[in-house]
Amino acid sequence: AIRIPKYIPVVRDRMLAIIFFAFITMFFWALFEQAPGSLTLFARDYTQRVLEGTTGTIFKIADALITIVPLAIISWVLILLAKKTFKKYAFSNIILGLSFLIIWGIAIWKVNNDFNSSAYKIAYLDNNGNTQTVKDVSFEKFNVGDVVPILDKESVEIFDMKAKAGDDYVKDYVLYNKEGESQGELYEATILNTLHEPKKGAGVSIVKATAVFKNGQGDEIAKVVKLPKDKLDAYKEGSALYLKINHDVKLDRNSKSTTTGTIESLESAVEIGATWFNILNSLFIIALAPLFSKWWESKYNPSANGKYAVGMALLGLGMLVVALGASG
Repeated sequence: AIRIPKYIPVVRDRMLAIIFFAFITMFFWALFEQAPGSLTLFARDYTQRVLEGTTGTIFKIADALITIVPLAIISWVLILLAKKTFKKYAFSNIILGLSFLIIWGIAIWKVNNDFNSSAYKIAYLDNNGNTQTVKDVSFEKFNVGDVVPILDKESVEIFDMKAKAGDDYVKDYVLYNKEGESQGELYEATILNTLHEPKKGAGVSIVKATAVFKNGQGDEIAKVVKLPKDKLDAYKEGSALYLKINHDVKLDRNSKSTTTGTIESLESAVEIGATWFNILNSLFIIALAPLFSKWWESKYNPSANGKYAVGMALLGLGMLVVALGASG
């Protein structure tokens, strides 16, 4: 039987309060501590992090202020502190000063890169020899007409025409949906051979096939594609299949790729790093701490339960915003 109701009211209420706060604490920290990891993944996969034109410029200015202003305030406080303590703690102040010089160098480097970054429209050739374009953001300086090294990460997959086509249609070896948007290149290919590739650390192998097809110019091209485990019998040497190929083209920052593209145009832009959103937590703590401090000192100071309620309500509001963003 539950023993809590048997205690006198004062003891019972205290026990209920402890249980309540224990659960609130568990749920709060469970959500709060996982937020940096989960929100970084959310920002990486489900947000448009490239801002161009005016919006990009506004973000650059706001981010520069968020970076420089707090750092300047802290630096000024440390300078005042050093004036009073340098004679007694000279070595510590020197180390602290050098550390902040390094931090200032990193901050200036970051802000400078953001203000120098641009969105480049890059023209490249697909498997058909047709010119396609893609945008990529970089702080490296290029001019219109420059030939630059690019990384073209092709994703090759088997396409089931009967199961997936629907209202899609094919024109000039390109698959389009009913809205006329390109879904990737599509080719009818023939399997040359199959191979078993060990999967590292798993103790199993992945079955892949080398398939060849002819592009729109009549050139024969070979691609390696992963075969589905449940349909291995359907894909033997000489079997026909459809390959769908998509391109993920980016500038090669290391300049090692032999594949090249041409800069067609450029525009001021910035790509927000997925981890950038983690700084908002510290920013809001610093920015809102004086407000809540004044609130707690006023005659409207809420009870402990009220403070927990405010914290949980704000946490729930934040998670609601994330949920709404993810659903879209």
